[in-house]
Amino acid sequence: MGRISRRRRGRAGPGERNDPSEGLGVAARRRPTRAGFVAVLLVGLLGLVIVGTGASYWHSRDVSGTQEQFRTSSDDLSGELTRVLDEYGELLSGSAALFHQGVVTQAQYIAYLQAVGFGSARFPGLEGAGLVQRVRTGQVGQYLASLRAEGIAVSSVTPPGQRAQYCLGSYADYSDLRFTAPPYGYDFCTVPAISDVLRRATVTGQQQVLPGAMLGPLYRSDFVLVQPVYTGAPTAAGPRQRQVSGWALGIVNGPELAKSLQRQPGVQFLVSSLAIARQPQLIMRSPASLKVNGTWAFSDNIEAYGTWEVSVRAAPGFGPGADTGPIILLAARRGGALSGAANGPARKPADFA
Repeated sequence: MGRISRRRRGRAGPGERNDPSEGLGVAARRRPTRAGFVAVLLVGLLGLVIVGTGASYWHSRDVSGTQEQFRTSSDDLSGELTRVLDEYGELLSGSAALFHQGVVTQAQYIAYLQAVGFGSARFPGLEGAGLVQRVRTGQVGQYLASLRAEGIAVSSVTPPGQRAQYCLGSYADYSDLRFTAPPYGYDFCTVPAISDVLRRATVTGQQQVLPGAMLGPLYRSDFVLVQPVYTGAPTAAGPRQRQVSGWALGIVNGPELAKSLQRQPGVQFLVSSLAIARQPQLIMRSPASLKVNGTWAFSDNIEAYGTWEVSVRAAPGFGPGADTGPIILLAARRGGALSGAANGPARKPADFA
């Protein structure tokens, strides 16, 4: 039989040469070179850069989209507030024009309010409207007689006492409104906060606003709008003080107003007015638990029978980037709109003469 010759690897026999492809030579061909390591590393790093850049791009796009959505929501809110505040102002301005014409009966005033839509969705949150009449001491008897002629049984003014002049409730229409004082025959100038806002309205000839919190806990969610009424058409402070015959008032429920606004998801807001002390005076907030502290990034003015401050920011979790803090402020000032005077005990009323 023939023999099968087996060739041993390793040391070459006599007359043989080692094959470099055998043994350790195979492993040598599989070992990566230094240049190969560098190439693999560069490819990996490039992949990471591409992935990171893509993630950053999509995140930035999401944040930009969220902020753009928030700006749109804020603008919509600002527009809605302006519209409603303008409606309030027009109602009071119309009331003043009606009383300027002379004697108006209760029925005529109520007919006017019904005609313009008081109690409808046109005036969300408006709980009451009426007239506070300026009455001098010698006119009290005539004033009481006019109330009795309208079927309103009031025999004296409240609080009692003789004063040079009174600021007496004369006309009113309201719904779901509670009073801590009778609306008719009450001298509102004995309430410091009301006396101050009536004086400012008289001197400026412009609508003023009073936060309900200055009238006590029962009205802390409300605010009062005041429009002066004159017998003539005065254009200066002195003649206005002499010719003022009364003030048209409207009282607004802040939470009801906020509820009526088109809901803007993720939006929190404050509505304020600038006090005489040059500090914004809070009028209403949404939600009711909203904290007033914070930083606001943008500012703008809204005009609605005066200038108002509307502070807007994103609610927590509004979207990508929303947790970085406030995004927008629609800021404005209602010059001399509010007094820093707090409500207190009855005092001598202001003299508008």
